[in-house]
Formats: sequence, C-alpha cells, structure tokens
Amino acid sequence: MKLSYKKIGILLYFFMTGWGIFWVLSFFLLATKTHAQTSFVPNINEMTFSTFPPIESEGSVVLSNEVIEQLGFNPNRSWQKGQTLDTIIQLGDISKGFGVDTFTLNEIKSLVNIDFNQLSLNDFGIIQFQTIGSLFSAIPNLKNKKIKTIPPLRDLIKDTQCGGQSLG
Repeated sequence: MKLSYKKIGILLYFFMTGWGIFWVLSFFLLATKTHAQTSFVPNINEMTFSTFPPIESEGSVVLSNEVIEQLGFNPNRSWQKGQTLDTIIQLGDISKGFGVDTFTLNEIKSLVNIDFNQLSLNDFGIIQFQTIGSLFSAIPNLKNKKIKTIPPLRDLIKDTQCGGQSLG
C-alpha cells in the first residue's frame, strides 16, 4: 500500500491535532485537580475581624463634618501597620451592612460566651467616648424620662456631685 504525500499529510494532521488536544485536556484536568486540592475555603463560623491578616501599611480616614452628620457617627480614625481589623473597625462601620444595631441583648448574649452579670459599664470601651448629649441623641426617648429612673445616669450624677443638685 503506497501512501501519497496527501494521505501522509492528512494522517499527520489528525495525529498532531489529537496529540495537541490530549495535552490541552491533560493540562486542564491536572490544573483543576491541583487547584481543588490547594484552594482555601474559609470557615465562616470561625471568622472574626481579628482573624484577618494585619494591615500592611498605615493610613487614615478623615471626612468632612457634613458627611459625619449624615452618617450619624464620626468614622474618622487612623491606623498603624500591623494593626488588625478588630482594632480599627467601629460599630457604626458595620451596623447598616450586618444589622448589628438590631440585635437585642439576649441575641448578643446567645452569640458570645460572656456572663453579662459580671460586666460593668467600664468594661465597654465605647463608654469613654459617650457624653450625656450623645447618649440622648442615640436614645431619644431618654429625654422624656426622669434621671432618677435611669440608674447609670443617676449614679454618674450622684458620684460626680454634678452641680450639687438634688435628684428629687
């Protein structure tokens, strides 16, 4: 059987095409298998802001008073290289997106393993930035209550002898 150059060319073409397809498919199969073995799937249940890698460079956020007023909180802050997100993120940053401002105290208690009976207001870092004015802005209904019916405010005024006035 005599093969012509034309038939040899056709056989060579199909052989090379098949050989090429074999290697392309092998590459994709190997790449997919290797990628599947090395891909990282985070465990959402164990993810916290402190588990994210540290910030790689220092920075800051400074917004105008107009924007701060629209947001309802002051997001201005700065951070250093190496800080983690849990030391930078504020409650106002995530309240709208995650709905944390809608959690009840009992819901929070069920999510964390802390005995609330052992906590005082001093244990909450945010308290150091709280003023009576900002408290009334955050909880407008407090304006209609007598101070003696709000134990933390009553105790604060009593402890600081604010103006020497009676709480009557």
